[in-house]
Amino acid sequence: MKRKCLAVVIILLFTRTCTVPAIAHDMEKTSQSTSSGNWLYVGGGGSGNYTKIQDAIDNAVDGDFIYVFAGIYYENILIHKSLHLIGENAEITIIDGCELDQVVIITADLVTIERFTIRNNGINHPSGYIAGIWVDSNHITISNNIIVDNYGAGIFFTQVSDITICKNNISESDNGIWIYDSINNNITNNDIHNNYYGIRLGGSSNQIIANTIHHNYEYGISLVNGVQNNVQDNTIFSNDDVGIFLYGSNQNIIQSNTIAYNRNISISLVSSNSNVISENSIQGNDQGIKINLGHNNQIRRNNFIENQVHADFSLYAPCRFLKILVKNNWMNNYWDDHHTRLPRLISGELSYSPDPSTPWYHVSIKWIAIDWRPAKEPYDTQ
Repeated sequence: MKRKCLAVVIILLFTRTCTVPAIAHDMEKTSQSTSSGNWLYVGGGGSGNYTKIQDAIDNAVDGDFIYVFAGIYYENILIHKSLHLIGENAEITIIDGCELDQVVIITADLVTIERFTIRNNGINHPSGYIAGIWVDSNHITISNNIIVDNYGAGIFFTQVSDITICKNNISESDNGIWIYDSINNNITNNDIHNNYYGIRLGGSSNQIIANTIHHNYEYGISLVNGVQNNVQDNTIFSNDDVGIFLYGSNQNIIQSNTIAYNRNISISLVSSNSNVISENSIQGNDQGIKINLGHNNQIRRNNFIENQVHADFSLYAPCRFLKILVKNNWMNNYWDDHHTRLPRLISGELSYSPDPSTPWYHVSIKWIAIDWRPAKEPYDTQ
């Protein structure tokens, strides 16, 4: 639930002794050996400390470090310089947007933001998009934050590159991470839960590696019109609909993930072609893999365990003569319901146009795919 802001804005939760600023100044001395940037301080009891984060940003120069002591800061901040913004501790260093606009907007390249709770953005924005952190620049690192209770998205960006999002806890948003038309970004080691969508990508090509994505109300990961994304080593479980959803997405790699106990489908492909789905543990879902109108996908060396239906597919051929060429390739998967030396048959459906002069008229027939050499034992996918 959204938190209500106080009528009177409280800048700090409590005061600190003079020994605490000394710790930050010691950090400054240590860091000066590796960086030429100056250190600015927000909160705390030291002389010259700023009371607002935005004031420190406005008075900093490119390359500076801004250290923010614990407290609740009711602000909507704009990072328009190349800075390192560092909180004392994510659990007690809080930027609260007071239900107004984005909480943090980043418009400069080479920005780092870490160790904050970022919460309570506004409902509406002229662009139609709203986020806890809005990124409109490149070469950004967002790490070790708690991003919670935001409309629209926890983190949103479009048409940018080289964004690193790592070790954040992202929850209670419409979309945990929402990306459009962006390439070469890294989403790693985040805990993304209790959002509507965990990670939502449109028209993008990125690395999604080693995240824990669970208890989201729709999809764990959604790729729409995505090409050459690498989805690897994630743990995706207990989402209310689909673990990984691909729509119109081609040439993606989905590898070495644990996708378990999602309420509906583990991996769903719709009109998606030439993807590689390999070495995943697919367990305890209503359906393991469901492919609708996709072809030339490689499904190999996966473990199918305890799913109600391990695999299902539908194919479409433009005419009866091409129907034999429209297929997906199932190879060397482990099926826990298959105990013979024979190939594993996979039931599905094929539709085609019997007459090229009436392409709108389709005939649907039962069809099968074949895993010619199913594995006898489950793979070690860890």
